[in-house]
Amino acid sequence: MENSARDSRDKNFRIMRMIYDLTMGLLMGALGAGMILAEKLGFVQVLDWGANMRYSFGAIFLLYGVFRIYRGIKQTA
Repeated sequence: MENSARDSRDKNFRIMRMIYDLTMGLLMGALGAGMILAEKLGFVQVLDWGANMRYSFGAIFLLYGVFRIYRGIKQTA
């Protein structure tokens, strides 16, 4: 009985962690895309940074977002 309860908790934790990783990955990816496309989207706060800084941080956020999505998908398999 105790093992089935523990297995259920572990499964629920894995599902919660997967949802968290996917959500954070999407948010980080959107933030990165927003930084890269700041001129076209009209994000005035980010335009003050300069192109090199925006593209660098945008690429880092995009890569981290892809990593979080990959980790969320990989852990369920």
